[in-house]
Amino acid sequence: MWEKLARKLLKNRLIILPILVVGTIFMGIQMQKIGLSYVYAKLVPQPDPVYQNNLRFIKLFGEDANVLTLGVESDKIFERNFFNDWYRLGNDIKAINGVNVKITEKDSIYSDTVLTNQEPFIQLREKKFNIYPPIDSFVDIPIQDVLSIAHLYNMYRNDSTQNMEFHPIINGPVTTDEAMDSIEQLIRSLKFYDGLILNQESMVSAMALTMNPVVLNSKSRVIVVDQIEAFIKAFEAKHNVEIHKSGLPFIRTVVSNKVKNELIWFVALAMSTTAILLFIMFRSLYMVVFPLIVVAFGVIWSLGLVGLFGYKITILTGLIPPLIIVIGIPNCIYLLNRYHSEFTKHGNKMKALTRVIEKVGVATLFTNLTTAIGFGVFFFTGGSTYLLKELGLWHYVTNMLSGTSILKEFGLIAGLSIMTTFVVSLLIIPIIFSFLPEPTKKQTKYLDNRVMENFLEFIAKRILGARKIIFAATLVIISVAFFGMLKMKSETFVVDDIPHESSEYKDLKFFEKHFAGIMPLEIVIDSRKEGKFKGSTAYNPMKRMDKAAKAIANHESFSNVLSIAEGFKFVTQAYYRGNPKSYRVPQSSEAKRIGKYLEGDEESSKGAELLANFVDTTGRYARMSVRVADIGSERLPQLVDSLQVQLSKIFGSRFDIQLTGTSITFLAGTKSLTGSLMQSLILAFILIAIIMVILFKSGRMLFICLIPNTVPLIVTAGIMGYWGIPLKPSTVLVFSVAYGIAVDTSIHFLAKFQQEIKRHKWDTQKTILVALKETGRSMIYNSLILFCGFITFTGSDFGGTVALGILTSITLIVAMLTNTMLLPSLLLTIEGSIKKSGTKQEAKRLAKLRKV
Repeated sequence: MWEKLARKLLKNRLIILPILVVGTIFMGIQMQKIGLSYVYAKLVPQPDPVYQNNLRFIKLFGEDANVLTLGVESDKIFERNFFNDWYRLGNDIKAINGVNVKITEKDSIYSDTVLTNQEPFIQLREKKFNIYPPIDSFVDIPIQDVLSIAHLYNMYRNDSTQNMEFHPIINGPVTTDEAMDSIEQLIRSLKFYDGLILNQESMVSAMALTMNPVVLNSKSRVIVVDQIEAFIKAFEAKHNVEIHKSGLPFIRTVVSNKVKNELIWFVALAMSTTAILLFIMFRSLYMVVFPLIVVAFGVIWSLGLVGLFGYKITILTGLIPPLIIVIGIPNCIYLLNRYHSEFTKHGNKMKALTRVIEKVGVATLFTNLTTAIGFGVFFFTGGSTYLLKELGLWHYVTNMLSGTSILKEFGLIAGLSIMTTFVVSLLIIPIIFSFLPEPTKKQTKYLDNRVMENFLEFIAKRILGARKIIFAATLVIISVAFFGMLKMKSETFVVDDIPHESSEYKDLKFFEKHFAGIMPLEIVIDSRKEGKFKGSTAYNPMKRMDKAAKAIANHESFSNVLSIAEGFKFVTQAYYRGNPKSYRVPQSSEAKRIGKYLEGDEESSKGAELLANFVDTTGRYARMSVRVADIGSERLPQLVDSLQVQLSKIFGSRFDIQLTGTSITFLAGTKSLTGSLMQSLILAFILIAIIMVILFKSGRMLFICLIPNTVPLIVTAGIMGYWGIPLKPSTVLVFSVAYGIAVDTSIHFLAKFQQEIKRHKWDTQKTILVALKETGRSMIYNSLILFCGFITFTGSDFGGTVALGILTSITLIVAMLTNTMLLPSLLLTIEGSIKKSGTKQEAKRLAKLRKV
């Protein structure tokens, strides 16, 4: 079959090449459709209760991760000039011009379906919060609200109107030092804001900027954040202070910008690195230029596929173009190496090119297929343990095949791109070289590289004469690695991808130190009753919320609580003319009296609007908002479980309590994703095993192949344990990727072994030496290129990408050693079985010939 394919391909080369060029131009046009993703990745399966609870919370109260926080530490906070400039900074930010926004339904949290049937919880405030349908419009107010010590509101009791009036503390710059002293005294007395906007002990002031949710999930977020940063730099220069910036909108913007920059940087770096390595190895421009043309076509096709499927560039899909360069080059090396080897034997160019497709094509097809599987299995992530246990196998499988996980997109595009690059290399290399002059002695001189020959001879001697030492060394390495595996732990953080030396990470720690954290954690209280002062705003639940807030305050990783109870404590203080001692939940005897002052026109009352953010329109549901430190997926579940127990005791069986918010969904997402990635690794093992059986038609060969490619994974896991690299989504991803690539060298070696074993009359030793001589050079060259290609990822600003680069590089180098030394040694251990099997096959063949 491959011989016929080779002849047809070369015969129709003048037709195939233009078609390929036109197809590449078409994919180049599709590239124009792609853009950066600005949406927070959804990692929890939609039917999961954690996801559904968060979806309901957003529908009831709105987005909880849309606050960008600024912080400044200075003893000049209450100096008039500093205070006035802080006031102007907030006003300038709030006055940022409107922006054009284009957002699709795919970016909308409302595009998801609520699959669980708990209708009482969904008393939706759709009219107020349904702002996510497809939009292509102009947003007047990108920053919806600004809250800082210079933008605080206070409540005032107005006996004449029997109403609580809610007014800003200042309406313009403070003009006198005396006025500034009065304002400072007032702010320090308002306990509602203490620990929320001002840390009085360390004199750190925060400014909370609430971003329009429509802008939050669009490219316009970058424009808005850039304008905010311009205002911040001017303030810093004037007052010689540092303003710290954090919050998920800011972190996500930083990540998006880094993804964009790294896409260009890594493509250029991968191209230059592989070009230098190819020239050093082969000393020929032909061996540099044409492989780079092949991978350039592959990059265009990979980005074209992203556009064709309507996907966007994420932290993972941004890695595909440089990966295609690194993975695509070995195809060209195998093809060109075989072409030059064949040509030096007989000097016939067209015959050599035909033999390249015929002999190397099938092996290269299967090596690319295994590599594509190593990436492609990520398409099947998403089936969580919850789905399997609670909803059954059908929901588990359908959720794996659907959804918008960035891993699914990465797996699909990477798998298709790898196979596309294989086809491109199989077409371009033979066709282009069929038009070029015959290879010169200078171009094939690398085949007689004495250094490489000596290295391969050294390996051959070790295989033939020191197999026991190879096996013993392998067992020692596996044993040592196994103890390292026992030290592995599973832990991840929300900001894992941001380097610890970066200003973004340091700013996050600044807010954790002074305000306990910025990651949202929401507590939803279902009172099971509706009505004003009957449901969540009744005296009983308010007292329980106050008690819960005090319990939460005992945890150093939690910030102060914001809730309807804190709001009523603020009202009570205002009712008693601002007396700080009156900052408490009103007694039942006081509640009706104070409540009358809240019965004004709620549509125009700022105070009522503030309180409405913490209770739904029916009065049944209330929220308690907390900010938590990024303490990791190991400590946070323990803290959350402990809090859940405390809250259950405080509220009792009369109330339903649910913990949700970005922090909770993050925990569930990482747990689900890590589990899915482990399942993907198992799937990769199974699929690659099936391919090996189809290719070699031998279970024995499968076993022989699996051992040298499993050892590198064990070594990598051991290194992770000894070096304290935790098991998390970005590191689990390494195993299936590296395994899919590492198997390639085994396939090339075993394919050559199978082709030669019969010709050498089932002499295993002689066949191994021939196979090693023919494929060993390519195996080593390819492993070095892959190592150098993946190691370039260590220049990334993302921890996950760095881990992918380091761990995959280590795995591939170990795989090169096991496949060049351990694999042939294992073949020699079954030498007798191979000869016996070959003898039987030969006897059957002769018997058939006699019958004929």
